[in-house]
Amino acid sequence: MSRHVQLECHAQPRRQVQSDRSHHRSSPKPSSVSAAAPGTATRTLQINGRTLTVVRELGRGAFGVVWEAQDLMVSTRSVAVKLSSSCRPHILALAVQEACLLKQLTALLDSCAGAELRRRMPQYISHSKEEGKVTLAMTKLKGKPLDQWLYGMSDVGLSGKSIPQLLDGPFPSGEFGTCDFHQACTITSLLVSQLVPVFSLISQRALHRDVSAHNLMVDVVKDGKLEFGVIDFGLAVPSQSWQHEWRCTNIAGDPRYWSPATWMLVSGQSVGLSSFSDESFQRHYEQRFDHFPFGLVLLEAFFSLWHGQFAESAAQFPSLRKAQERWRNYWAKANSVARDFHKYGVEVMRKRLVDFDIGRIVSNAVSLVSALGQAQRELQPYHAEVSGLLRVMADFVDTTGTLSWNGALGELKGSEVVALAIATPQVLAAAGA
Repeated sequence: MSRHVQLECHAQPRRQVQSDRSHHRSSPKPSSVSAAAPGTATRTLQINGRTLTVVRELGRGAFGVVWEAQDLMVSTRSVAVKLSSSCRPHILALAVQEACLLKQLTALLDSCAGAELRRRMPQYISHSKEEGKVTLAMTKLKGKPLDQWLYGMSDVGLSGKSIPQLLDGPFPSGEFGTCDFHQACTITSLLVSQLVPVFSLISQRALHRDVSAHNLMVDVVKDGKLEFGVIDFGLAVPSQSWQHEWRCTNIAGDPRYWSPATWMLVSGQSVGLSSFSDESFQRHYEQRFDHFPFGLVLLEAFFSLWHGQFAESAAQFPSLRKAQERWRNYWAKANSVARDFHKYGVEVMRKRLVDFDIGRIVSNAVSLVSALGQAQRELQPYHAEVSGLLRVMADFVDTTGTLSWNGALGELKGSEVVALAIATPQVLAAAGA
């Protein structure tokens, strides 16, 4: 479960905000799990008459815990069980909303999608609501979170690293810095080609609102091929009502992946989006909420995998070096502000955001988009497939971006990079990538 934040917002000139970081971390009630019989280590869960055997704990957050379990009705199926516990009705309402949205998305998968997409997101099995708790059972995706694969540690571990360490490593237990230019492009393109269809389907019913490297999964399967997926719909909201309700809907997600528009709202500039001289910020927040963090994840993966190996391409294409520098500036600032936000809270950060940080975040984002665009144009005559990938990444983090989810796939269509699904650098090299 991620280190996300939820801020309560109201459509008032001055937003009332409250961060979950200050809440007491509640544990699930012991009664939710049946005690094991003497001499055994087995625990079971009961959800609407379905018996699930708990295998291990997967994660724990402020209001609940997630377990891996075995579905006794389908012995071969691994299940993820999320138990949300709280005395606050709105927290339980969010847990019920997650279950209902996941149920809708599963029905949509069943009606129009094939096995390909079913491997890339959890599917609803059952849920129950009792006093003070909501239990949700869903299929479990294989693999590990993308950040653990990249860095060899979770987002919690990364929070203990200095900003220079975060940018430059080393991360010997992860894939950080293990790829050359084309290998990094291949893997990042796979993220696009495999997950854009998932987000396109999700957008028909919901906004995820917590896209990050710890909520994307990667599984290394047979022959070293990579399979990516999307998890954790705990902060998702219905997409049909979002454009009318965003002003009174809580701000949520991992602050490292927040867009400039989100930071404006956090700072108390609630009218800022609707009255801002550049209307693209409001449009970006209303219509492309998940595009921005996914664009950041793509950039994070690309520059983490390719880190330190610029010689073969930077000499020929200096714009790549400039794009890398702009990314480092943006990512360093985003992580620094996010850490201070967790440390000091929204009230302390609000004035600082208005006086200094928002301007820097916006200018860094603009510089990043400009550098990516320049690199895309420079590489276009020589590497059309790489140019398409750069265009997708630049467009997703651009407040004036226009690429739809399906449009992003069009940018990569026909690319040999997308077709190559090999994961490890060793196998990539053997395949001649």
